[in-house]
Amino acid sequence: MNEVVCLYKPVGLTPLQLINKLRESDSKYQDIKIGFAGRLDPLAHGVMLLTVGEANKVRDKYLGLSKKYQFSVLFGVETDSYDYLGVLKSFEIRIVPINLEERIRKFVDMHIGTFSQTYPPFSSKPVNGIPLYKLAKLGKIDYQDLPTREVEVFSFNLLSIETVNSTHIKTIMLSKLKKIIFFISLLFKD
Repeated sequence: MNEVVCLYKPVGLTPLQLINKLRESDSKYQDIKIGFAGRLDPLAHGVMLLTVGEANKVRDKYLGLSKKYQFSVLFGVETDSYDYLGVLKSFEIRIVPINLEERIRKFVDMHIGTFSQTYPPFSSKPVNGIPLYKLAKLGKIDYQDLPTREVEVFSFNLLSIETVNSTHIKTIMLSKLKKIIFFISLLFKD
């Protein structure tokens, strides 16, 4: 078998869980090697490319494809994992500056093109054969020496700027966490 399967990964699933769901839904994938060309963490959702059988030999071809992302940024909060599942490093209540949109656009303009991007400490990027997230959990990570890779950003569209309160943030976080907990509970079901 030699194919690439495009599947939507919802919030809460890991890429491996997505592969397992594919195997459960179609027996032809049961005993065949399946990989993925790019990873989405459990908090992310979107289309994933799964490489099946012989297609795993040319996975790098698919890793190099252009991608489109949509994301939200919460200013004033910093965690060790760069998302809200991490340990809080700093929290600062700020008054929203009048020129916030202008400042965001200036920052983004500086990041259009090719530049070096640092891997997050809780990523699956291996260092000496060990995924960074394992090193980070053990407290054996040097934030100064995180690996980098070259990326290219072609364009950026600012969709909206919102002011949110803590109740709104809590609601969003709990909703996504419940999805992750639900899928984890399926793993340990009898």
